[in-house]
Amino acid sequence: GSENRRPLHVLHLGAGIFAREAHYPVWKDLAEKGHVVNVGCWSRTQESAERLAGMYGEGTASFYGEEGRAKALAEDQVDAVVITLPINCLVEQARAAWMSHKHVLVEKPLAKDLAQARDILETLLTPRPSAPLYCVAENYRFEPGLHRAQELVARSCGKVLTATLLASLPFQEGSKYQATQWRQESDHIGGVLLDAGVHFIAALRVVLRSNVISVVGSSTHNIHHLAPAPDTLTAALTFASGTVAGLNVTFGSTAYVMELRIVGAEGHVSVKGQMRDGKPGFVVQLGDDGEPEWHERVGVRREIQEFVARSRGDTTSAHPGFDHLEAYNDLATIYALCKTPSTQVVVPPPPHLVP
Repeated sequence: GSENRRPLHVLHLGAGIFAREAHYPVWKDLAEKGHVVNVGCWSRTQESAERLAGMYGEGTASFYGEEGRAKALAEDQVDAVVITLPINCLVEQARAAWMSHKHVLVEKPLAKDLAQARDILETLLTPRPSAPLYCVAENYRFEPGLHRAQELVARSCGKVLTATLLASLPFQEGSKYQATQWRQESDHIGGVLLDAGVHFIAALRVVLRSNVISVVGSSTHNIHHLAPAPDTLTAALTFASGTVAGLNVTFGSTAYVMELRIVGAEGHVSVKGQMRDGKPGFVVQLGDDGEPEWHERVGVRREIQEFVARSRGDTTSAHPGFDHLEAYNDLATIYALCKTPSTQVVVPPPPHLVP
């Protein structure tokens, strides 16, 4: 069993908020259980590298700057690299780690634009012997609440006619995620709408089990500190299955809202973000009379556990949540919406698979 296997030796690239608050508790726990060894943490600055390494405790080294990164990646004992860096340098760092024969878990999105996405897919889809894993971490794809909704829709709704997702993620000026230097200086198309918006495309696609094939939408600017990127988007998404879904997302409010409704010929299902005992979760309900079920939000934990199990060879089955083409359709959809906000745009299929 997995107990006898050597623990996975992991290097962390990126020591920002998400690395400290979302990833750290999971990696620390896996280390305590003997599944992983957190070899080191790298950051651009010495201060943040040492801060995260210090949280992991004795035995976790800190690396910083360009030289430090090269040195960290050259460590023989490193089996896997986890990357939580800004979108503008995410892919080149992930590719470098993968090319140095390390398994890679890299935060979403797949890329900052479609040209870069196609480029990394070309690399990943070219067969090569004993290629390491390259997994894009889209935590919504690992949420039990969304998978439960998918089951209920498939079982009880009949043909899905329409769905709608309403999301409000507060991104107030000076808030911890908004105030980071890279967000202030980010130049990728769509800004926060692109890099956080992929989550909502993923949520819809998990529940509807289909690719988006075309979009039409309209976006607006309401708050100056997120400019020039739009902060609010309303869109209609046409799926390969024939379903048309509405997507409404804003980053301009102080309210946190996450509501998804799916209406089929024979029933409807709702999913609603809700805190319980200080823990975020989703309440999933069939119709108006079904028993509301609360599912804790554990997507980040689940995707990391899955990545570790795959990397150590504990499981050989490929989790569909790590399919590159899933990450591609999430990105291609939100990118199409950010790129041309007021006319219908076809979402291009991935390379090589064009009929």
